[in-house]
Formats: sequence, C-alpha cells, structure tokens
Amino acid sequence: MKYCIIGNGGFSKEILILTKEVFGSTSDFIGFIDINSSVSEVKIGKNSYPVFDEEVILSNLDWKCDMYMGLADPNKIFKIKEKYARFNFPNLVHPDVKLDEDYVELYEGNVISAGCIFTVDVVLGSFNVFNTRVTIGHDVQIGSFNVFQPNVQISGFVKIGDKNTFCVNSCVLQLKTIGNNNMLGANSLLIKSIGNDKKYFGLPATKI
Repeated sequence: MKYCIIGNGGFSKEILILTKEVFGSTSDFIGFIDINSSVSEVKIGKNSYPVFDEEVILSNLDWKCDMYMGLADPNKIFKIKEKYARFNFPNLVHPDVKLDEDYVELYEGNVISAGCIFTVDVVLGSFNVFNTRVTIGHDVQIGSFNVFQPNVQISGFVKIGDKNTFCVNSCVLQLKTIGNNNMLGANSLLIKSIGNDKKYFGLPATKI
C-alpha cells in the first residue's frame, strides 16, 4: 500500500527510516505532508523526498493511501487525526521491538521505534508514539495520543490517560495513575499518582 508521513521535521525523517526498516524499502512512499509548506522536498542522507501541502493530498488521494504520524506533540497528533479521520493509520512497529500480540493489545496508529520492550498484559490505545528504547512493564494501561521520548521507563500496574508527554529518560514507578495532558520532564522520577494538565520535573518529580 502506498503511504504518506504527516510532518516534514526531524522526527518525520526518523519515521521514514522506520518504514524502510519495516517494509524493506521506501518504494511505496509518496511523500511528506505539511500545512502550507514552504519547502518542496526534504533531503535525507543521499536522497530527496517530496513535501506536499496537505490540501493537495486531501483533494487528490482521499482513501487511496495509508498515513503515518511524523509528529511528536500530543495535541498536534490529536488535531491531525480528526482532520484525517477517513484515512487508514496502521500501527508501525520496528522489527526488533519486543511485543507479543498474545499479551499486548494495541489499537490503531501507534508508532513504535527500535529497542522498545512491552512485557505482558499491556493495553495500548491509539496514536501513541514510542521513541527508541522505551520499556513498558506488566499490567500497564495506556490511553491515546501519548508521546514517549527515548529511554522512558514505565513500571508495572501503571495507568496512563491521554495526551501526555514523557520526556527523555523519565521514569514512572509502579501502581501509579496519570491523568491527561501532563508532561514529565527529562530525567524525572514520578513516585505518586497525578491528575490533569500539569508539568512535573525532578528527582522525585514535583509540580512546576
């Protein structure tokens, strides 16, 4: 199936490389999509790839291709999903990810990069982004539109809502509940349950 990647920044380039590692080539890649893009192509390594204004894609492709998110902002992902609701967003999982679908339930549009580990009895919602080397422990429930930056560690029996950001090297201890629209800062350790719409940082993480 032909496919596009939404966004044309650095993370979008990483997603293109991820698709190459999943599919073996980028021969089915149509191009990047951006809103009112000021550039017509993106150079990655020795190759260049087209960038399309989203109105061009929406008016010409309609249902005829798959979409992958190349964004790492929960609110932007949420808004884009609403706009592109009629398109198919398959899960994109790197071949070396430790994920057994007998023990991990996942819905649509998740992006899971190299080195991630999902243990047992894990439930993933939709449109979550797991950057490299994220570890999700046993009996974890994750909602939708969450972003996990590299090296995030989530311990067992944690419940996570929607549209949260877990920054690089952050960690959540077991038996915690996290609401919606929160950010856990880089290198932070969360040792208590938290509600909604807050930022936490530090060892242990405190509200800022």
